[in-house]
Amino acid sequence: MSKAVDMKTLGFRWNPFRLIPAESTEIWAGRPELRKRIQMIMERSLVVSPSRMYLIWGDWGGGKTHSLRFFAGEVGAKGGLPVYFELPKAAKTTFYDVYSEFVKNIGQARLKKASEKLYSHFERIADSKLGSMSRLDASRILDQLPIQGRQLLKKTEKDEERSRMGMIIDQLNRFFDERTDFALAVHYLAKGTDDESWAAWGWISGIEEGKAIGIQASVESANLQSIWGLIVRMLTFEELEGEKPPYKAVFCFIDEFEDIEEMDTKSRLSITNGLKAAFNHSPERFCLLLSMSVPVQEEVEVRIGESLLSRISKPLIQTTPLDKRETKNFIKDLLNQSRDPDFKAPEAFYPFTEDAVDEVINEIEEQEGKITPRSILAYCGTVVEMAVLSRTFESGTKARIPPSFVEKALEPI
Repeated sequence: MSKAVDMKTLGFRWNPFRLIPAESTEIWAGRPELRKRIQMIMERSLVVSPSRMYLIWGDWGGGKTHSLRFFAGEVGAKGGLPVYFELPKAAKTTFYDVYSEFVKNIGQARLKKASEKLYSHFERIADSKLGSMSRLDASRILDQLPIQGRQLLKKTEKDEERSRMGMIIDQLNRFFDERTDFALAVHYLAKGTDDESWAAWGWISGIEEGKAIGIQASVESANLQSIWGLIVRMLTFEELEGEKPPYKAVFCFIDEFEDIEEMDTKSRLSITNGLKAAFNHSPERFCLLLSMSVPVQEEVEVRIGESLLSRISKPLIQTTPLDKRETKNFIKDLLNQSRDPDFKAPEAFYPFTEDAVDEVINEIEEQEGKITPRSILAYCGTVVEMAVLSRTFESGTKARIPPSFVEKALEPI
């Protein structure tokens, strides 16, 4: 009985032609100019502080989702925080839904760790100043706190501890530009009980009220756009002496933004105006990259509106169809990078002959009229699968897919 043949038998770590992109991908095939441009954008945001907004567009199947996921991995490995999600598709989607996805994909653990780091910095400052501060000066700090901050101090009876906590909250207020609600959330994330920490996370992420921890306004009625900016600041601060920020920059990748066209006018305006304001509230160390599947650039402005488009860096990033030379390079890269490092491939296009690859490319052009990464994956994947089913590799890995097999393999089933 012959041994079953699969991708591992052919020397691959995974199927090189999977149509659904992996959540985390290490492979970039072909398209060196596109890679170089996006790489420069990401590097710029990691090194230079002013925030920027970009948009990548092109026809369906052009590799936009793969690009976002690939560069999410790239920036994560270089000290950035990648936040990837698809535009929410609820019937009445608003900016609140986009905000919730943003916070959820950052996660409670990251926000808690960042809040602990920030809080401990201000604790050290308070401890260094309290010894030389008069009782009157300490009292003045407490008197200046907004009502939410003063309510927090009721939980401790010792004057010295009240002064210490008041000084920390005062410094958090100043750091967050007098946003006491957010300062209280940071306090409870960093120093609260499990229930208090969860309540603070629930308020920041918009899933529950904050009254249990002294926050009167719900996150829905608060200024979500400014809270977005405060989150970015907490994750990327660098103006604090002697402190290294948790992340060099926050990168928000929003995929399938073309779905905004399916929403009513109220939802579209809520999302586009909300993102515009959130970007304005995140002036430092933030990069927003939107992805849209549209056939022509003119549709981009129609769908997202001039107010948001005016903040996007030009020229827009386009994924274009591949020519034959680019397609061969794409396939070669894809095959080589998917191989097990210990597998010695007989030639670059294995398990195809090079003539078979040329035949696949001709079939794509003939049937599709253009060549995209998705069509390459679909056609090459079908040919390999049909070769496995027809026992082409039954004699072992020395067998190849010949050009004569390609047309037969691509016949409609």
